[in-house]
Amino acid sequence: ERASVPLFSKPNPWDESSHIIVNDKLIMRYAELLAGKRSNLASASRNTLQELGRLVYNMRQETKIPDLDLISLISPILYPTLVNCIKKEKPSYKLRVGRALIHLSKVVKIDSYIYSEQREIGIRAVEFQSVMKDFWWLDVSSKSRQDLNDRQINNKTTLPSAADMMKLDEYLKRNITQILVNLDENPNIEDYDFLQKALLRLIVVFNRKRVVDF
Repeated sequence: ERASVPLFSKPNPWDESSHIIVNDKLIMRYAELLAGKRSNLASASRNTLQELGRLVYNMRQETKIPDLDLISLISPILYPTLVNCIKKEKPSYKLRVGRALIHLSKVVKIDSYIYSEQREIGIRAVEFQSVMKDFWWLDVSSKSRQDLNDRQINNKTTLPSAADMMKLDEYLKRNITQILVNLDENPNIEDYDFLQKALLRLIVVFNRKRVVDF
C-alpha cells in the first residue's frame, strides 16, 4: 500500500508550484518513494518536492509549454534548456535538483520495465542518464561546487577576544551572585532557570583552553 502524502493534498491557491506538485504524476510518485512507509515526509524531502515543482514552473516559462510536466524533462532533448533555466539559481539548488533528476531517471527507467506502455519513456530516461553523466558535471556541478567552496572560504568567522571573554566572565559572576541573593530571599522558578543557564555558561568559559575553543 502506498504511503499518503498529506502535505500536498490541499495545494496553496496562491502558489503555482504547489498546484504543479499535486498534479504531476512523477513528482507524486517521487513523494511516495521518499515517504516510504511513513505517513509524513521529512522537511528535507518536502523541500526537494517543492524545488521540483519550482523547476517545472520555471521550465514552463522557459519553453512556453503550459502543460509541461516533470517526466518531459527526463529527456536529452530538453537538457540544454534545463541548463539554461537553472543557470541563475543558487549553487546548492542546482546540486539538489541534479541529484533528484538522476534519481528520477532511474525511477522512470525501472517503471518502463514493468509497464510496457512506458518503454519509449524508459529509453529517453536511459539517454538522459547518459547525458547527465557526461555533461552535468561540466555544465553545472563543477561551477556550483566551486562557488560553494568560495563562499565558505570568504565567510569569515569572528572569534571572541580575550577582553570579551573577561567581560563575559565578570558579567556571569556578578549576575550569579545577585541571583543567589534573590533566591535566598524569594525562591522562584525564573531565577533558578537563569542560575542554571548562567552556571553552564560560566563552566564553558572556565574550561576553555584557548580562545578558539570557546
